[in-house]
Amino acid sequence: MHLYDLHLPYFNYGNRKAEPPDDPDNQDVRQLKNLLLKADGLVIASPVWNFSAPAILKNFLDRISYFGRVYKDQFKVTKKPNFTQLHCYYIFTTGAPWYGWPFDAMAYYTTKLTMWYYGAKNHGLILQTNCGNGSRNVVKDRPRALEKAYKKGQKFARKYIK
Repeated sequence: MHLYDLHLPYFNYGNRKAEPPDDPDNQDVRQLKNLLLKADGLVIASPVWNFSAPAILKNFLDRISYFGRVYKDQFKVTKKPNFTQLHCYYIFTTGAPWYGWPFDAMAYYTTKLTMWYYGAKNHGLILQTNCGNGSRNVVKDRPRALEKAYKKGQKFARKYIK
């Protein structure tokens, strides 16, 4: 699923819920809710832009907060992690060279900690540095990196996905 293919209005207090009679624009948020609450695994793949996660990834993390950390029963709303069944793996790319990663790592750590806060278990990171314009710098043109990612993906799936 590509976040750019979904209609995820930017998170605010007024549209925080993902269920009717909430804003009908939240149909894709409800779809995410249903998928994430049933999923065994989630791979988040993202570029790092200016030492941060792109706005669309940040919006995703914000939009899922209502059902990732909130529980409602008939009489009260309490906070508890709801993604305790979810196993996460991360793929991040950055245009910086390897020695710039300590700065760009904030995007990874923020994403990882957010998913942990929602109850998910974090299992690893694939990092590609020096990404950007030009054939040498595009991940799809790095066969060794793709093979390594494929093998790690298979291992992750065998171990955590039912």
